[in-house]
Amino acid sequence: MRKIEFSELKLKNDYSEEDFYNVYLHNIETSHKKDNLIEEPIKKYEVCQLNILGGKIIAIDKTYIDNPNTDLQELYYDYTIAKEIANYLSDIQDGILAEQEEFVELYKDERLQKDELIKELQLKDSSIFEEQQKEYNILINSSLYSEYQKLLKENAELKNENKNLLLNEKHKGFFARLADKFRNKKLTISNGE
Repeated sequence: MRKIEFSELKLKNDYSEEDFYNVYLHNIETSHKKDNLIEEPIKKYEVCQLNILGGKIIAIDKTYIDNPNTDLQELYYDYTIAKEIANYLSDIQDGILAEQEEFVELYKDERLQKDELIKELQLKDSSIFEEQQKEYNILINSSLYSEYQKLLKENAELKNENKNLLLNEKHKGFFARLADKFRNKKLTISNGE
């Protein structure tokens, strides 16, 4: 797990450490939002130790972190799994490791149990990611994908053509638009008879 400094976060607003942590807890993106129908799955949620308020273990979208060093980076595909792992690691750090040596033996079973739960969640996340990868690979290797790409290209061309037509219409003078309306009205009247 990487240790990230507060200054390495890409923030839109100026937050104090405490304000950021409170806003983060309530407003974090919790699901993948696909821009288009066929999108390659990526592991984008990182479990890291953020150096705020004495060090907090969080799950955050890796695009919000400005740190090129990817050593010890732990990425996950599913946010809920990443957050659950971060919570277990926080429990271990805050509750179990912080205790005095005499109590370590008392919490040994709890720590082993949480370590096992973390491993299970990591396997579950890998399984979900691999399934998404398989689906993506099947889609992009099918004729459906090539047809989809053609439709996207055609849609982009039509949008561009429509934009150009609208620009041309805006640049017409008042009398030219009036003449067009008159011609269109005359055509609908003659077609209706």
